[in-house]
Amino acid sequence: MEFLFNSKRILVVLLIFFGTSVMAFSVMRFRLIIRMLSKFQIKGYSKVEHFFSIHQLLMFFFLFGYLAVLLGVLVNAEFSQLFVSAIFFFGAIFVSLGVHLNIKMLSAINVTTDELKTANEQQVVLINAAQIISEERNREALLETFTTYAMMITNADGLALYLVHDTKETLTASIAKITSRKHHVGGLSGTRLSSVTSLKKIYGDKPHLLTEVIRTGRSIASSDFAALSDEYDLSGISPCGQHLDYPIGSILFMPMKDREQSVIGVLQLANSMDFYSGKERPFDDQLQNLVGTLVLQAAIALTNIDLYQNLKNLFHAFSRSIATAIDERSPYTGGHINRVASLTELITQAINDDEKGHFRDIKFTDDEMEELKLAAWMHDIGKMSTPDKVIDKSTRLFAYLDRLEAIVQRFEIIGLNRNKDHNEYILELYSTGTHTPAKEAQAYLELSVFNDQHADDIKFVKWANTTSFMEDADVARIRELGNMEYKNNDTTIKYLTEDEVKHLIIRKGTLTGEERSKIEDHVRVTEMMLRQLPFPREMANIPTYAAGHHEKLNGKGYHQQLEGKKIPLQTRILAVADVLEALTARDRPYRDRPMSLSRAIEILGFMVKDEHIDPDLHKLLLDSNVLKEYAKDHLYPEQIDM
Repeated sequence: MEFLFNSKRILVVLLIFFGTSVMAFSVMRFRLIIRMLSKFQIKGYSKVEHFFSIHQLLMFFFLFGYLAVLLGVLVNAEFSQLFVSAIFFFGAIFVSLGVHLNIKMLSAINVTTDELKTANEQQVVLINAAQIISEERNREALLETFTTYAMMITNADGLALYLVHDTKETLTASIAKITSRKHHVGGLSGTRLSSVTSLKKIYGDKPHLLTEVIRTGRSIASSDFAALSDEYDLSGISPCGQHLDYPIGSILFMPMKDREQSVIGVLQLANSMDFYSGKERPFDDQLQNLVGTLVLQAAIALTNIDLYQNLKNLFHAFSRSIATAIDERSPYTGGHINRVASLTELITQAINDDEKGHFRDIKFTDDEMEELKLAAWMHDIGKMSTPDKVIDKSTRLFAYLDRLEAIVQRFEIIGLNRNKDHNEYILELYSTGTHTPAKEAQAYLELSVFNDQHADDIKFVKWANTTSFMEDADVARIRELGNMEYKNNDTTIKYLTEDEVKHLIIRKGTLTGEERSKIEDHVRVTEMMLRQLPFPREMANIPTYAAGHHEKLNGKGYHQQLEGKKIPLQTRILAVADVLEALTARDRPYRDRPMSLSRAIEILGFMVKDEHIDPDLHKLLLDSNVLKEYAKDHLYPEQIDM
C-alpha cells in the first residue's frame, strides 16, 4: 500500500511536470511567433494572442499545483486518496485543455502564417517593383510595369489606368487588363484606348466617380461596384476601360499624385482574390496601403520621366533655335545644320540596320543616337564667334562687300587717265609744231596695246577673284599687277594694294591663312562652349563629338589633330555628314551650281584615299539607302544622278 501510495505521488509529480513542461515550451514558441506577427501587423494576430493568454493562465495553475506537490514531497507530507484523485482529475483536464489550446493555437497560427507568408511575398514584390519602376526611363514601359505589379500585389483580376491630360480638362484611359479574359489594351499591347472623360462636364445630380477621386484626392473602395451607383455617377466608367460583359465585385479607385499633390491619374483595380483560398476579397486597408506605396513610387517615377522629357524637349528646341540663328547669319549656310543632323541620323540608323557588313556588331542605343543627333545640331555653335565677313566670304576680295568693284573702278580710272594723257600728247604735238604722222600712229598703237592689256587685266582680276584654284603663273601675274603703278603729274595710282594682292593670290578657296584659322577656331570655341553645359551622363560626349567633325584619319585635321581609331565612330559619322552636305549644298557661295551626287561621292572616294574620312562609312553610303533618302529630301532633282 505504501509502495502504491508512493507510486501515485510519483505519478502526480510526473503528470504536473509533464504538463508544465509542455506549457512552458509552447509559451516560449508562441511568444516568438506572436512577436513576428505583431511586427508585421498581421490581422490574425489578436486571435492568436487570445489563445496565448488562456494558455499562460493554465500554465500558472499547473505551476502552482506542481509546486504544491513538490513541497509535499520535500516535507514527506501525507496525501489523502481524495487529494490524489483530485490531482489526477484536474491534471487530466488541464492536460486536455492544454492539448486542445495547442491545437486551436496552431490552427490560428497556420492561418495567420499564410497571411504572414502572403505579406512577406507582397513586401518582396513591392520592393522589386519599386526598384524596377525607379530605374525605368521609358514612359509606356513604366506604366506597363506599374500596372502589372499592382495586379500582382493585390491579386486583382481587372485593372484600368486613367491619366489626366496636360490641359487638366480630360481624363484618358491609358491601359486596361483583365487576366481571366486574357484582355490587354493600351500601353505596350499595340492597341490604343479611346475612352476619354471630361473633368469639367456636369454629370447630372450626382458627382462623377472619377472626377470625385481627382477633386478630393482620396481613394474610393467598395466590395460591390454596382452599389457605388447610389452615390456616384458611373457613366463613362466601363469595367476595366472596355464595354465588356465583365462582372465586378470588389473595386478600388486610387489617385496618383505628383510632388505638388496634384492628381495626375487614377488607378482602378477590380476583383481582388485571396492568394490561398481563391475567394474574392475586398480591398481592405492592408491592400490599399500596399497599392498606395506602389502608386506613390509610380507617380514619382512618371513625374521624373515627364520632367526629364520636358527638359530634353526644351534643350532640343534651344539647340535648334541656336542652330537656326547660326545658319541665318549667312545666306550661304541656311539649313546646313539641319541637313547635317538629318544625314547623321540616317547614317546611324543604317549602321543599326547593318546585319552583314562591317558594322554588324555595332548597335547604337536610343540614348546614343539622341546624343549624336544633338551633337550634330550643336556642331557649329562656335561659329557664333566667327566674323560675318569670313563666314560670308564667297570671293577672295569679299569683306562685308566685294572689293572687286573698287578695283574695277580704279582700273577704269587708270584707263581714262591713260586715254586722257594720249589726247593731251597729240594736242601738244600739234601746238608745238612737232606733229608727224609717224608719231601720232605710234601713240595710237601704244594706246591700243595699253587698252587691250588693260581690259585683259581687268578680266583676269575678276577671274582670280572667283576661281577655285590659282596656278603659279596666275599668282605671278597678280604680283606683277601689284607692283604696277600709274603716274599722272603728281598723282601715283597703284593697280592693286598690298592687301588686295594678299587675297587674290590665295591658291585654293577664298580664305587667307588668318581667315582660315578663324574658321577652324570655331571647333575649339564649340568645345569650349559645350563643355560649360551640364549635360546629363548619357549626353556627356556631345562636346567631344561636336568639336571633332573636322578631324581626319591621317591626323591632319583640326583642332586636336586626332588620327585613326582615336577619333570616335560618332565623330567620324558627323565628319562624313558635314562633308557630304557641304559638297551637295545648293547655296554655297564658292560654287556656281550645286554639285551632283555622283561627283560628291567621287570626291568622298578621293578623301578616303587621302585618309581624310572613314572608308567603312563611305562604303556604307554606297551600300545603304542613306543617299537615296537624303537626296529625296534635300537635293534638287538634277543633282540626283545615281
